[in-house]
Amino acid sequence: MEHKTLRDVQQLAAVYPEKGASASEVRRSRLERLASLLEHEVKPLSLFSQVEFLRTEQLEPLRVDNSPLTIAYADPVFRAQGLASDRYGEAMRFFDLTSHEAHFLLCDCHYYGAYYGVAIRPEMLARRARSLARRMRVGELLQSFRGWIRDLWQR
Repeated sequence: MEHKTLRDVQQLAAVYPEKGASASEVRRSRLERLASLLEHEVKPLSLFSQVEFLRTEQLEPLRVDNSPLTIAYADPVFRAQGLASDRYGEAMRFFDLTSHEAHFLLCDCHYYGAYYGVAIRPEMLARRARSLARRMRVGELLQSFRGWIRDLWQR
């Protein structure tokens, strides 16, 4: 099987984003899919350690064997959607995670009993991914509030 990046595929064919899906819907759907993939994983997964002490340029290329990002990168659907690697920075971009969200999901310091190379049960990671998918961001809350105010004024 030959693997190509999204840029390579775009040179051969027209690639279009999902029609009608907002950025928050795409983010939600990707995190939900990640959670589903993790729930079907049977072996414990490795996490990143001490990412809170690294600068952005150090986080970008960071990777760990047998991590949740390894599972995501092995998924052909994510690859077709443009996931280019199993590196920390690429996951932040692809899943539209803030540095705090990525740290919450992928760093071992947020899991009880996890430290320096201890593997974590995939279902724990799946719950975290699902909670991030369901969490509303500030922009979404403001948009919802604006809609609520607009509805009040139209009554």
